[in-house]
Amino acid sequence: MKSVLSLPNLIKLSMKFQTPIYAPNSQLLASGHRPPHVQVRRGYFHDISEEGQDALNVNPSAIRTFLTTQNIDFKQGFTCYSAACTQCRKCQNPTAKKAKIFINSATGSFNCSECTWSGTWKQFEAVVDAFQHGDPADSEKNAVHSRLRGLDDASEAAEEERRLTHCLTSLSAAEFADLVKLHQIQGLKMSTLMELGVQVYSNKRDLFFPRYHSNQNQCCGYKRMIVRELPEETVITEQIFPKEAGVLGLFGWNLIPKKATELVITSNEFDAMIIRQETGKPVVALPKGISLLPVEALPLLEQFSKIVLWLDGSGNRSWQAAKIFSRKLDEKRCHLVSPELCPTRALNAFQSGTEVNGIILKARPVSHKSVVTFGSFRSDVLNELTNREDFSGLRWQRFPALNRILKGHRRGELTVLTGPTGSGKTTFLSEYSLDLCNQGLRTLWGSFEIKNSRLAKTMLNQFARKSMQKNVTEFDLWADKFEQLALYFMAFHGQETLDNVFEAMLHAVYVHDIEHVIVDNLQFMMGATNFKTIHDRIVKQDQLIEGFRKFSTSHDCHVTLVVHPRKEMEGQELTAQSIYGGAKASQEADNILILQNNRGKSGLLQGKKYIEIVKNRYDGDLGIVPLSYDKDSQSYVKKERAKGDNTVGATTTKKTGKAAAAFAAAKPSTFTGAATDGATEDEDEDQSLTNRIVI
Repeated sequence: MKSVLSLPNLIKLSMKFQTPIYAPNSQLLASGHRPPHVQVRRGYFHDISEEGQDALNVNPSAIRTFLTTQNIDFKQGFTCYSAACTQCRKCQNPTAKKAKIFINSATGSFNCSECTWSGTWKQFEAVVDAFQHGDPADSEKNAVHSRLRGLDDASEAAEEERRLTHCLTSLSAAEFADLVKLHQIQGLKMSTLMELGVQVYSNKRDLFFPRYHSNQNQCCGYKRMIVRELPEETVITEQIFPKEAGVLGLFGWNLIPKKATELVITSNEFDAMIIRQETGKPVVALPKGISLLPVEALPLLEQFSKIVLWLDGSGNRSWQAAKIFSRKLDEKRCHLVSPELCPTRALNAFQSGTEVNGIILKARPVSHKSVVTFGSFRSDVLNELTNREDFSGLRWQRFPALNRILKGHRRGELTVLTGPTGSGKTTFLSEYSLDLCNQGLRTLWGSFEIKNSRLAKTMLNQFARKSMQKNVTEFDLWADKFEQLALYFMAFHGQETLDNVFEAMLHAVYVHDIEHVIVDNLQFMMGATNFKTIHDRIVKQDQLIEGFRKFSTSHDCHVTLVVHPRKEMEGQELTAQSIYGGAKASQEADNILILQNNRGKSGLLQGKKYIEIVKNRYDGDLGIVPLSYDKDSQSYVKKERAKGDNTVGATTTKKTGKAAAAFAAAKPSTFTGAATDGATEDEDEDQSLTNRIVI
């Protein structure tokens, strides 16, 4: 909720960022004046620590044991346990006997299919205990989860937005043809769009897509596709409501029959519509494309014994997302449309003359995760051979030299970063991860050394490429954009046990589909255990590194781990052997990055910092990445000289006009703006320097 930023709020905000960010205006504040256009908004980063702590002792066995001991009849499904909902007053009504509580087998979170009664596993245990003692009213009040508590409010807001739109029949034939051409949806009939509730705004260009949850008659959210005319191009962006803090809902869920047993899941509304139009099969579209499969949607999908995943089809990330989602949905019932079977999304396949229904029928079942044959991953090998660049990983935009050496950021790998104390490892790593997160890579930060508020302040400066302390009136502008990133934080600080950290990571990967985890740093986790000898400490560190290695492999999630080096002689550069502890870190890591601080040596890098890549398991290339630090923005990338639109936080889906060919060739990121401008300038300079000093 927006409000005027009062003096107490200014003080709180200043304390939050550990710095007097309003100091330049202190005299005005003392006199009662406030900077213009500054508003308080909700926190712009997601803290998953409470969720992880709540799930710490939850597992399927514990859930089954509790339900059995409490004499609650339950049924085990693919992802949830279900039981009759008799706890809340709405479902005690005789007409609601079929209402079910769904309990997620991984997290223990629950919700009712009828009354949206929901909460965490701890709350469920407390509610059941309260009912045993005859106090249902109090237990019901305490168990309502804030996420679903706002479902009615979200529905009201979505319906209010819908009232701003018009039926497609209000368009003339020429206007509808222009709309089809603009959004490149040739082949879709107006009747199909109308059947799925798509509407158009007054400008006759923007589209409204409704989303539904348990109540198929009540819209709980929406996506708006916004057309923006720029001087040389037309850009289509997406506005999603609600954000991840609410129930996102599924597009197309309102048309799913109650007794349907097969479902097709797509990552795009237009793909869902063409599948519906051509096959008549039940189909839904995910709310945030390939980046997220919401946990609150899993109970809705319990009725299906077969689920076909046909995601974007634009490359390796879509294929990886499909495999990750299949684990979340239970692999036994999932079938995948692989890039080998169809390298494009459903609408493009239809437009090229491919039979959509034939592709769905050929979707392959997911093989057992522990027993595989070459045939099960033959398509992966072929795709990697034919699409080498795409499979090399997500590319950095702020650090082009990293792309030339590491080729990209890949899931399932372990990266170790080391460097002298105080050299700026955390500052570099925050921008290194922000670059990827700004392109849609879902990121979890575990900072044990500094507080999340201070880390967020650094990242916000890097994101805006300017000092927020010097531009405080722009705080809301950049904070709103920053808030839209899929960035999560663990609120652990100081010494923490491995079990707690791993539980938080597991929870985040399952619930939030995290693709990149940063742990800064290993030594703080080591401090949570008492050691009798140095040997015991080294053995423990090796066990931690082995644990992170297994986590990254088994969950197909990239883990970046900060490890302090041993003390070296003054002026001596660090090597892979400088990493503290045994040889486990250098053995297990796929990539080893060293932040070198060259203060005493002469030559091209005299007095400069640079990243040295001393291990690259992907293809063996080694070398250095020169760094140029800007103190104001706390950035290791030079300020851009290019002028352009710095809009960040909207998902770019299409561009038309003169820039269409360039847009397609560049394979743009999910998010556009500050992270992309000026990268080419730095690349030329870095290339010249790197070519002369590559190892």
